[in-house]
Amino acid sequence: MHPGQEKRKDWKGGDSNSLTSGRKWHDVAREVQLMALDQWSHLNSFMNPLEQIEETNLADVLSSLRQLSSAQQHHQEGRKHVPYFNIKPLDAIVSVFKNHAKHRVSDRERPPVIEVASVSSGGGKTHLSYYAVAAAVLPIGHGGKQAAALVVDADGKFDVDRLVQVMINFPAPEHRTSEQENRSCGVHGLEPPTMEVLHALRHIHVFRPQSLASVIATLESLPDYLLNLDGHYSAERAVSLLVLDSAAAFFWQEKDTAEHDAAYGDTPPSEEQPGNRRAGYAELVDALKKAQDQFDCSILATSWGLLPAKVPTQTIGTPRPSFRPMFPPVWQNFCTCRMVVGRELVKRFPSGMSVTEAVRDQDARMSVVRNGRLWCAVDRWDLGESVRKGIREKAVAREFGWSIRDEGVRIDED
Repeated sequence: MHPGQEKRKDWKGGDSNSLTSGRKWHDVAREVQLMALDQWSHLNSFMNPLEQIEETNLADVLSSLRQLSSAQQHHQEGRKHVPYFNIKPLDAIVSVFKNHAKHRVSDRERPPVIEVASVSSGGGKTHLSYYAVAAAVLPIGHGGKQAAALVVDADGKFDVDRLVQVMINFPAPEHRTSEQENRSCGVHGLEPPTMEVLHALRHIHVFRPQSLASVIATLESLPDYLLNLDGHYSAERAVSLLVLDSAAAFFWQEKDTAEHDAAYGDTPPSEEQPGNRRAGYAELVDALKKAQDQFDCSILATSWGLLPAKVPTQTIGTPRPSFRPMFPPVWQNFCTCRMVVGRELVKRFPSGMSVTEAVRDQDARMSVVRNGRLWCAVDRWDLGESVRKGIREKAVAREFGWSIRDEGVRIDED
């Protein structure tokens, strides 16, 4: 019953003489109505608490939660190292770029975006992606982050069977038992997936778009897909990683479309229909930024090393190649750092070596080949002085070694 009505009913059923003494009846009625309205307003503020809640959107809520979580985590743990990709030497390099880069990607620091190019086909960038995915989804006790990972397989080469083998043999040495180490040794030390690996596979979401426009549409649909908690198994996990393999898959297709539009004066952007909008790298970057704002995930994108660049000769270590950026400036401004991967070269037989000497050294040379030694180095093209200074001050190595074997991937953390 309405409180005002209840009040008026009590007044009508009460002793009217005590209320009307010395005053007119309608004045008393007016006073009681005002009292009832004041009481109802006061009660309504408690009965309808939703009216006092400030309206906001999901992005603002998630941003506030991330800031609170980050502050609590840093307060409780006091740690200086942030495991962006859960790959220790790579995270150390990324941390330098984030702290000393000459530009910021937004007012609120987003997680890092790294571009990994290879010297040639088969250079190892996809295997590095496998390792990063394993580091994201495997349980904490298995050496992972126990999160979810998104894979945009634009090249159509993402091999789930190979990913499983990398996951089986993923743990760093301190996480491995002697039994696991023994099973993973040998040239063909393959083993069936464990229950932990099978469970972690549920939290890897692979998408295979067929064009750059399809990549952008896929990224834009991620909130609808991931926030549908009944549509997948990752409802209780944070999204830690987004892999784009490769960001260059539709580069020439997009370039040809852009040149065609410029040459033949096709429909300008202002007159485009919503369903036929221009799909370029600016739109791709916008979609990736929105995904990061929504899910606070690091991004690993692969590309090709097409344009070798001349850089100052290294004074320490083996000289590594560098490449000019193949993507537009909008991508370079979005990217935190660029890395280059390649295989360690096996020295050729000397020209004067005899057949006997070659046969004698064959086993040692084949052992190096089987170990699959690779390197991952900072692309030194257009490397700012602030980053160089940060690397020197923190004594962070500009590269790290790793290997691809039959049983999986190993990262050198020393």
